[in-house]
Amino acid sequence: MSQTLYETEQYTNYKGKKLHIIFSEEYFDAMPRPIVEERQLLKQDIKTDGLSEDIKINPEGTVLDGHTRIEICEELNWKKSDGEPIIAKYTVKEFKNKEDERDYVIKTNLMRRQLNTFQKVRLVSKLYKENPHTQREQTRYDILLELKKHGKPIKVNTIAEKMGHHRANILKVLKGLREDYCVRCEEEKISTGTKKSFLFSILPKGEEVLSKERPNKITLKTLGKSIGVQRDYLSRAIYLMNNAGEHMLNRLEHGQIGIMNAYTELTKGDRPKRVMSYDYLRGNSKVVCPYCDKISTKKEWKIIHE
Repeated sequence: MSQTLYETEQYTNYKGKKLHIIFSEEYFDAMPRPIVEERQLLKQDIKTDGLSEDIKINPEGTVLDGHTRIEICEELNWKKSDGEPIIAKYTVKEFKNKEDERDYVIKTNLMRRQLNTFQKVRLVSKLYKENPHTQREQTRYDILLELKKHGKPIKVNTIAEKMGHHRANILKVLKGLREDYCVRCEEEKISTGTKKSFLFSILPKGEEVLSKERPNKITLKTLGKSIGVQRDYLSRAIYLMNNAGEHMLNRLEHGQIGIMNAYTELTKGDRPKRVMSYDYLRGNSKVVCPYCDKISTKKEWKIIHE
């Protein structure tokens, strides 16, 4: 759950409840701030004509779209240049889940602003940083679905065979489902041998999990598709966010350097050095290994170090 960063004195009524307008740390920090010139133009427009667009909030009063406009109105004490009050209109947006709400925030801000590629990547990576939909949750869902389809207690080996997973991995997930009271585990009665065998079946809480949609794993491909950025650019941009210094990040943020050029600049010291031209050697270009200084063909180096 995201923390409240700031609570304004503004409020609106929704379904008989008074909602105070608040900024959440999650959404406010994720939004790229407009450049000085853009902000000045927006401030002058609000000072003269007031707010022309509704502020979008969720049912808790958290701002989804309109952070900068509210900031400016606060600076102006909610008054126009002629002394008239600035009246804000609020539209409450409801969503099925937190992921749909995040998607809305991303798409709205991508449409409203002229963001460069790096800013787009920063936006989606921050919002999806703690996304709970992982491969493990997909497996949990699929196991419960298999138990429901089978209709009676089933062995771990049978589940693993049907799903094409290793028995140990299925058993590990089943242990978590048992602790969450989603499945029942009972010892199978066998007449011979001393080795214990267990049967698993679905419980009402597991049925409740299946009543929702199967969770989707967030990958580089799905993130890139959501913002129209190729996977190569996205992976390099994320690498830069995790490894680049503040100076380079500022250059990327302000469009002073592209993602590929920044990546090359940051990693050039780690790359193998070419000692003979490609054309001269006709496809048998040689490189110096950065790890052991051994000279070998490019093909050999790839095989050794990939």
